[in-house]
Amino acid sequence: MRGGSRKWMPTMDDKSPRYRAFVTGFTALGVAGIAVVAAFFPPFPIPAWLVGAFTVAPAEHWWYSLSDAHRAKWIYDVVTTSAEAVYPLVVAIAFWLWTRPLRRGVTIPWRRGLVCATLIGLASSLWFVLGWHWAMRYQGPALVALYILVNVIWLSLTVRGMRWSAVHQSWWGNLGASTSLYLWATIMAFPWLGESI
Repeated sequence: MRGGSRKWMPTMDDKSPRYRAFVTGFTALGVAGIAVVAAFFPPFPIPAWLVGAFTVAPAEHWWYSLSDAHRAKWIYDVVTTSAEAVYPLVVAIAFWLWTRPLRRGVTIPWRRGLVCATLIGLASSLWFVLGWHWAMRYQGPALVALYILVNVIWLSLTVRGMRWSAVHQSWWGNLGASTSLYLWATIMAFPWLGESI
């Protein structure tokens, strides 16, 4: 090695735009897939269920409004499956748009990440404040305290990762911090606080 410098990961400067787009796109699909799977396990994140309520329910309503002669099971399956695909599509597109600077070979600005994390953190705090009564009644203080602790640790590590990647101009670090931010927002930031599912 010349100059004694050792790199543990290649930089994105020497990678083609197509490679950067592939890596960010593959990561967006991974984040969307994890967000969908997480919707069926505790803490049952609300964003997935909320999007489902606005897409699947109208699709089912439309199917039930059909006459008996036109109400085929395969139509129901196609309509509801298409409606269920909206949530991962929204998550993947949002992540893809968020990582636009990474596809161009530059890191996402530190302040932009901090503003996004702060806004989601405030919304998450509001979610816990508004759902506190039901959370204490149905989830119990121990589980709610665990949710809050995991949220604080996850968000703190994500913000530190964003700051580190901005200081070191690390493309991979920035992608990791962005992935962590999106996973936190879709999995832990807004847990189900009502009656146990």
